[in-house]
Amino acid sequence: KADNRYFDLFNVILDWGVTPRSSLEDDTSPQFRALQWLAYDDTGTSNIEAVRTRYALATLYYSTHNVATESGTLRSWHDETHWLSSYPVCLWHGVECHDEDNTLERVKSLNLTSNGMGGTFPDELSMLELDIHFMDISDNGLEGTIPESITKMRNLRKCQMCRWFCLARQIHSPHFAVFSYHRGALFRSQLLQRDDPKEPEPVKPPNASLPQ
Repeated sequence: KADNRYFDLFNVILDWGVTPRSSLEDDTSPQFRALQWLAYDDTGTSNIEAVRTRYALATLYYSTHNVATESGTLRSWHDETHWLSSYPVCLWHGVECHDEDNTLERVKSLNLTSNGMGGTFPDELSMLELDIHFMDISDNGLEGTIPESITKMRNLRKCQMCRWFCLARQIHSPHFAVFSYHRGALFRSQLLQRDDPKEPEPVKPPNASLPQ
């Protein structure tokens, strides 16, 4: 029965078109671990939209928690209250939802600033595209490339990736260096130092249920 749920979820995630098959089959990937959690440990919901949200957030967690740095130390979240629990995601630390009763698990805002995150920003977070309005994951130890998929978050009104005083050079993008998103405009970071008051220039962005 659990294996049936696993393969059902495997195919559903592939159909969503964000996670490639290779990531779901790689037992070291955050996507594989998120799928394993959904299939075998998560008893929170069988609502397909809520499952989509839970998968996206689980992938974020596994991408950025207990991640080894170049020095060999681990970067671990400071506060992970209720994350990867059976509670609705609306009760997970830093998550706020649109619905008052928490049943639909439609994420309105995500605030994980200064939470000890490491690793890289996963494409799967773009699966919150229709609901999320605010996101702040600044003042963490994220590295690598910010994916272009962030522009799929069509209702995102403000996004803070990195405050000007953090090590902006650790995070970059081949499309545009996205460190903040405000009032429908992306801002290109100039990799400013703390004592440089110059504002960044605005950039126009590119245009059911599962078995128990």
